Amino acid sequence: MQRICHLFCISLVMVTLGCDIQGPPPAANRPLGPPRPEGAPEIPERFVWRPSFNTTVGSASKSQVVGSAFAVDVQGSNEPIIVTALHLFGPATGLETDIHPTQWRDVIERVALTDAFGSTDGIYHIASAFEIADESEAQRWIDQDLIAFHQGSRLGPKALKLADLPEGSSVLPKDQRIWMVTAVYGGASPSQKCHEARVISHDQDGKLVYRFAVDDLSLRATEGAPLVTDAGEVIGIHLGGTASDEGVEGWGNAGTPFQETLQSLFE
Repeated sequence: MQRICHLFCISLVMVTLGCDIQGPPPAANRPLGPPRPEGAPEIPERFVWRPSFNTTVGSASKSQVVGSAFAVDVQGSNEPIIVTALHLFGPATGLETDIHPTQWRDVIERVALTDAFGSTDGIYHIASAFEIADESEAQRWIDQDLIAFHQGSRLGPKALKLADLPEGSSVLPKDQRIWMVTAVYGGASPSQKCHEARVISHDQDGKLVYRFAVDDLSLRATEGAPLVTDAGEVIGIHLGGTASDEGVEGWGNAGTPFQETLQSLFE
């Protein structure tokens, strides 16, 4: 009994003095590394977003968290444009069918964005998708798995510019470091913006495969995220990935075909 009373008194004193007698935080709440990894570029707020949308063939609500989108400066445009993965506007997110680029303006009724990192809790309705009238141009957007939107008047995004590509080369070298920029649900701090990867392969059509530095990185809702260089310039778009015994691999489109597709909007 004396021992019980003694322990009770010690606890009472610690509470009175404001001491924290709790154990360590759960593993899920512990920091998972620095918010900005060594060598990562500086990324502005309001650069990466979470899209939601209504279309005539179905909807993806804000609560679904279907992917990522980003703002990019393209030569010839007087304002940033918003880019994401075209396949998000299809059965991958519960829509009845894929939306052909020539139908974007007719079928997509509303697109709203929320900040991927929570720097603002606002919901921003952006303007319409760009009009793609030519069938051959439409195929280019399908091949690159891209869709682009006017930003609208209220969004105020902070964009990065397209990367300067080496003259005479449209292929990224094997083992080049790139960064996927978006918030993730595991394997890194929720506030960490940049996630390191190394190029495995890249072909003339722009198809890019890369392996992430973190073996247990979650790729949930990362499709449509930008891929950037060490210099903080947009080199491509992340489109998906998978985990294996060798780690987490991602794939996307990058380089000249990616850039030429976006640039075609202003030619």
